[in-house]
Amino acid sequence: MESAADEHDWTVLAAAGIVFAAAILLSAFFNYSYDWKFSSTAIVLAGILGTLAMTFLFFIDRNWKFNPANNRINPVDIYGSILLLLGAIIIVALAVALSSRFNIVITLSACIGIFLLGLVSAYVFARFEDVYLWAKIGKYLVPDLQVVWISDAIYEEKPIPAKYIGIVASYTLCYTTGILALAVALFQRRQVG
Repeated sequence: MESAADEHDWTVLAAAGIVFAAAILLSAFFNYSYDWKFSSTAIVLAGILGTLAMTFLFFIDRNWKFNPANNRINPVDIYGSILLLLGAIIIVALAVALSSRFNIVITLSACIGIFLLGLVSAYVFARFEDVYLWAKIGKYLVPDLQVVWISDAIYEEKPIPAKYIGIVASYTLCYTTGILALAVALFQRRQVG
């Protein structure tokens, strides 16, 4: 548990500060020199530099020494990050499909609603699927995002096997492929111009 007596991890704070400053400065430079859009450039650069910073922090400990064994990053954190990335891929595919027909407000609202419904889809649909047709349809249409949410396993300190990540990755691939195919079908008859 954290307490007020905990010392700051200056390695992490320095890496975050460098990522933030570099993303802002490089985005301003690219905006001025090459007329790139500042906000999207900053987001992309922050993502790339943040990934590099996390890789750096994997190898460097809080005393600025090369010590991957003492950096307090355990495999559950990495597995959880991978699974959340897979969940984000599903939501991005849904956003692409919805944006082919709707404006940004409806797309964002629908993505938030589908995300929240996906977290409780097993509770909402699975218990009624034998009784109601809408529950059976909803079980197959709404993504089951509870599979990427492993907080219970983290709190109970249970191991997450690599096979589970493979199963979730195949679920993500199948669901994303289906949603993007639907997006292509919806976009083909769209008037552009």
